[in-house]
Amino acid sequence: MKKFFYVLLNHVFRRDLEILYGKGAKIVVNEVKYLTNGKYYHVSLTLHLGDVEDDHIDEIIQDGLEFLISESWKYSGKKEKISMIYSVDI
Repeated sequence: MKKFFYVLLNHVFRRDLEILYGKGAKIVVNEVKYLTNGKYYHVSLTLHLGDVEDDHIDEIIQDGLEFLISESWKYSGKKEKISMIYSVDI
């Protein structure tokens, strides 16, 4: 599942990733775990920003990542919920 997210986020959604976070941006998937007590998947990510020209990058980081993760999740065919925690490397 970790590799699945990495390929989708960094290759399939490459254009969206570069539009949101600059050329050379990359997302590292640290872990993907299924939590049985809540019956959902937990995804831990690190966003490596590229050449960002937008002064309001702080405002779009979370919304952009949530968009990319939710779009990627549709490809998995899973019905469980997903939660995300992320860090940003500038």
